[in-house]
Amino acid sequence: MPCSGKRVRHPVGSSELIGDADKAARARSRDADTAAFFQGRKAVDVDRARGDSLLLESGLPLGRVSRESPVHVVVPCTCDRIDRVGVRCHVHARPFPPGSFVRLDEDLYASSPELCFVQMASVLPALELLALGFELCGTYARNCDGRTRYGRPMLLTTASALARYVESARGIPGAAAARRVLKHLVACSASPRETALTLLLCLPRRMGGYALSHPELNYRMDVPDARRDCTEKGYYLCDLYWSQAKLDVEYESDEYHTGPSRIARDSERRDDLSHLGVSVRTMTNHQIMDLARFDKEARQLAAALGERVRPYDGFAQACRMLRAAVL
Repeated sequence: MPCSGKRVRHPVGSSELIGDADKAARARSRDADTAAFFQGRKAVDVDRARGDSLLLESGLPLGRVSRESPVHVVVPCTCDRIDRVGVRCHVHARPFPPGSFVRLDEDLYASSPELCFVQMASVLPALELLALGFELCGTYARNCDGRTRYGRPMLLTTASALARYVESARGIPGAAAARRVLKHLVACSASPRETALTLLLCLPRRMGGYALSHPELNYRMDVPDARRDCTEKGYYLCDLYWSQAKLDVEYESDEYHTGPSRIARDSERRDDLSHLGVSVRTMTNHQIMDLARFDKEARQLAAALGERVRPYDGFAQACRMLRAAVL
């Protein structure tokens, strides 16, 4: 999906984005692309196989293909293997669950977001897999060069769509590992920092988090007509919102929340949300990076939510390991 180079807020919130993406995922599970993958040729077609490998090498934005950096290809039977440098074939004769592929070209498919998540679960550590899940279910994309693109107009998939697929993918390598991390996944993160903040606050204590209940990310707060004349906007998007406590935690980045005009707008926004009965707390990059400050903020947040932070002896070490992995 195309992304702009800037962080763009769209007039839709998490519930709208999740609904649209879940509908698209259900449509993928009903189309014929996965079934068509197994209706291939019975005997090897050398000319066609050579054409497929050329398409893989030059027709797709995959970067440089070589023996050291191959494209991994799934084929339904041994006779469909492509013998070419830079293309590594894996035979998977068992049927994939519905919704596993999206068609790119005749006889050429790409893994759906759901299958991609399961495939990567077999090679990624749990925290990296979680970060991938947040990205697939979020509105940002990480480039191979490390830069981030913001403002993806729709989610690639949702946590519920991943759960449905993983349940149907029993026996596929990675499915068990994917199932273990799904309960920690929250959709609609708008940036890697929002993902990191959610993981730090909500992962279990044994993993280094504070075990807080999951928020709704980028929740849309509509202003009632009766209060519209007292607010600047007709709706607000809350970064991390706990509806049961009417509590919003805003991540204020160094890039987008500095300068007199931005500070003034943030202050007006907090006043407007307070008028709507929403408590607003802020979390800066400085607070996130400083362990002592973050611990204080997390405990205050837990108290505001009415939740307990239960100590245990190994938490400090688990916390340092988690922070090293996600920050």
